[in-house]
Amino acid sequence: MKILFYIEPHCIRANPLEFSWIAYHFLKISNELNRYANFDCRIFSNNNIKTFLEKKTGKKFDFLTTFEGEEQAEFQQTISLAWAEEQIEIWLEVLNNEGAISKFYNKVISRIHNRFPFDVCICWGNSKIAKAFCEETNSLYISMEQGPLRHPFFNSIVADFEGVNGEASTSIIRSLEAPTSNKIFEYSQILHNPEFLYLLGGLPKVAEAKEKHSYCLIGLQLPDDTNQLHFSRFKKQADFVDYTIQKIREVYNGQIIIKPHPKYKNNSFNLNATIELFNYIGKKYSDVYIYDKEITEEEQLSLLVHANFVVVDNSSLGFEAALLGKPVVATSDQHYGGRHIFDDFDRLNFDEKNLLEESYTLLGELINSNLYLRSFALSACGIQTIINQQYGRARAAGKVSYSIHKKLAQEEGRHKVKPYLTMKAPLQSTDRNAVIRKIKTAVRLFRTNKVLFLHEIKRRLK
Repeated sequence: MKILFYIEPHCIRANPLEFSWIAYHFLKISNELNRYANFDCRIFSNNNIKTFLEKKTGKKFDFLTTFEGEEQAEFQQTISLAWAEEQIEIWLEVLNNEGAISKFYNKVISRIHNRFPFDVCICWGNSKIAKAFCEETNSLYISMEQGPLRHPFFNSIVADFEGVNGEASTSIIRSLEAPTSNKIFEYSQILHNPEFLYLLGGLPKVAEAKEKHSYCLIGLQLPDDTNQLHFSRFKKQADFVDYTIQKIREVYNGQIIIKPHPKYKNNSFNLNATIELFNYIGKKYSDVYIYDKEITEEEQLSLLVHANFVVVDNSSLGFEAALLGKPVVATSDQHYGGRHIFDDFDRLNFDEKNLLEESYTLLGELINSNLYLRSFALSACGIQTIINQQYGRARAAGKVSYSIHKKLAQEEGRHKVKPYLTMKAPLQSTDRNAVIRKIKTAVRLFRTNKVLFLHEIKRRLK
């Protein structure tokens, strides 16, 4: 089976090495699959990332490919030392497969396919260019990105045959059956993270936080965040703030706290745009508090724990808040969207028990669909599992043909993925200690994917 790892070549944030870290992970995965699993993997990236990988490893790899001849000269013209509105508009054209720049990248991927007719194309982030090409060539397209959960929950990766964030297949989940109330305990034990369980019981208050359930928290994203640019229904963050504050005041009279993204100072564009937004908020909304302090992950989650409800545009902060039993309003499309727990302002649900049941049901559905533990997803075994699972989902949706199925079956016959958790006898849902013992044993022996634990144990607890 031929697999192309498509590392977005376009230079964003004036940094052609923006995606070098994920390219390094894909390099290790490709090297392992090529050597041990009878796969034929290639990695496409810009020349800067190719050079970075060769310097970092001290080796040259024949499966690394980049621009050739006139392509490289044309690519160099797209690199800008400035990251401003003009460059962001060009980046949006790339994201939407529009304009002259996208025609250039389409020619490049077509040239690669002529020499290397890949069966699967794995991209980091959404690539409508790669997706459209895969549809034309009947190849399997898989998009990956950081998931909506991070420490102290679990570091996650989304991998989906439709895309990520607002384009993920799970962004339109509508009708899942709610679990019984004791499932909350079972899910939290299966994820089994002491810090996570501690969070469910409450965290120490952050100094500026008021009494519990006394404020609404608004979470901001980076102004140049790809998902913010691509999926937000608001042209500017100031529009999101205006809309949100107006809606909040129609249903709520308490304190409003706005939390900027912790990394907004990392480049000049985000810094200037965020400071401009602060000034705008300060002049127009004197009673709104901007919580602009460097805090730990635990302190940030403490803000969520003690909030009355949480509002985000597209941020993963919304899903973390939901898992803490908080009412959440998400105003734009996102990976975890579609359930009524992320309702509009007029129908906020403050039933914590119901919210927990709904959010953990959604978590289970995401895990069964496209949510993976990060350490597992970024491994050779994980990539094989993702390809098999997403192929099955894509085929069910009519996205790929039977020809890929034959190749998958051949590869599976050559190199079967070792199961990470095997249970000889079904567990009883009341036997909570047995569940915990099984999880601890599996973690100790395999150090592997909690996502697979949840899927398997959920199946046997039914």
